[in-house]
Order: sequence, then structure tokens, then C-alpha cells
Amino acid sequence: MFVWVFGTGLILFLPIKYTVGLRVSREEELAGLDVGEHGMEAYRGVQIFTTM
Repeated sequence: MFVWVFGTGLILFLPIKYTVGLRVSREEELAGLDVGEHGMEAYRGVQIFTTM
């Protein structure tokens, strides 16, 4: 079972990793994904970094 799940995961995630990527950029991660995805902060006053 483990071998099948591991193999299927590799088959699914390796193409994604090398085409569109699995992670966001460092800048977007620091700014907050809510800002990058929705253009606004999710929780007022919680974010430490300045938004773009």
C-alpha cells in the first residue's frame, strides 16, 4: 500500500513541481497569501510586514 501511494504521489507531484511549482515566492509568503490571492489582509492588525 505504501509503495503504491508513494509512487502515485511522485507521478502526480513531480510534473507539477517542474511546471507551475508547488510553492509561492518568498516575497509573497512574507507579505501574506491573503494579500497575494485576494488583495487584502484577512485579519486587521495581525500582519507584521507591510503589504504591497
